Amino acid sequence: ITLNPNLKDTKTKTMFKPLALAAIIAIGVSDAFTAPGNSVPLLSNKNFIKTRPSSFALNANVVDLDDEVIKEGDGTSTRIRVKGIDREWDGGKGTMEVDVFLPENNTKPKGCAFFMHGFSQYPKAYRKTLLKVAADANVAVLAVRTGVTDKQVLSDNKDKIGKGKGDAQYCLQRAVSQDTMQLIDMIKKGSDELKIKVGKGTPLGLMGHSMGGGLCFYVAEQKQIDYVACMAPAVGVESFDPYTAVNAFTPKHSLLIAGTWDIIAPLKAIKKIFTDANANKPNSSILAKIARGLHTGFEDDLVIFDIKLTSLGGIAALLFPFIGFGEFLIILLLKVIRQNTGQLEGSQDLLINFFTAMATKKPITVDSVKESFEASSGDERWSKKFSFE
Repeated sequence: ITLNPNLKDTKTKTMFKPLALAAIIAIGVSDAFTAPGNSVPLLSNKNFIKTRPSSFALNANVVDLDDEVIKEGDGTSTRIRVKGIDREWDGGKGTMEVDVFLPENNTKPKGCAFFMHGFSQYPKAYRKTLLKVAADANVAVLAVRTGVTDKQVLSDNKDKIGKGKGDAQYCLQRAVSQDTMQLIDMIKKGSDELKIKVGKGTPLGLMGHSMGGGLCFYVAEQKQIDYVACMAPAVGVESFDPYTAVNAFTPKHSLLIAGTWDIIAPLKAIKKIFTDANANKPNSSILAKIARGLHTGFEDDLVIFDIKLTSLGGIAALLFPFIGFGEFLIILLLKVIRQNTGQLEGSQDLLINFFTAMATKKPITVDSVKESFEASSGDERWSKKFSFE
């Protein structure tokens, strides 16, 4: 948005002001930066990692927290920034960064969950949720910080690796999924780089939102992961199609959380994943529907790339003639409305309960999900928005 509050050209300002306000509102009600599509032809799988582990990597030990250790939230969990991990997959370039979320003062998380973010986001948009899952479910959560501005993605897009189309979304989905699969391999092999080692039998799971949610089923198929929980999974490009993946390999347990007002990842599209999964493996998938739920309602903060939109808007409003302070207040208002619906809190409860069941190896059924959700949900007004299939 490039409005100058001091613009003297009244005609221009009058013409663009409504468009700018409409754009701000669009940010509040949908993920305006995510546009999943099927624009890239299916590529050969020969360039992808083919390792299919026969057993999963119980009992994890945290080692040498000598990187960037950050105490966050209420102090019940810790975030560690791990930098400089060399990419080892075919076509990987340079290094990647990972956020590792660990339960505080607990040297033995009972499971590991790998998180993948949405198209325009980084883990920052979901940080509070990931901290809560780590603390309350007693699992380690690992999230790659690979975004659209990552050198790998920019280089791949420039080199037009998407069959000559140079599709940025294909390049990002490839990098995020390949980086995540490398993390899975590193955890299983006991790499010290990630500051956590797991023993044989530790359950592994996948978690994601939007683009990252759709990628969960692709990564699950590639790595044979049996626990998948995703928020508003978006289909994305054909090469990483969740429909194809879930039919090739159906996880034993999957939880799909969908908002009925989501225009980026419509309920109908998400329900197809749910239906296909249960057709292949009866009672394996659970669908949680949120009445009037929005695509961005799963994010702790509205974030573009690695910057909070509220912070960006505030700086722009105060220091630069790009947007007026009024527009910035509208962004803040939309943030408050979006986050005071119970969607985020209810989704956090569902994720915590799902990964607690994974870590303790308890059954995950529609009835058990309903029961645990009703027990953990604090506000009856919000919990009534959730229904389950």
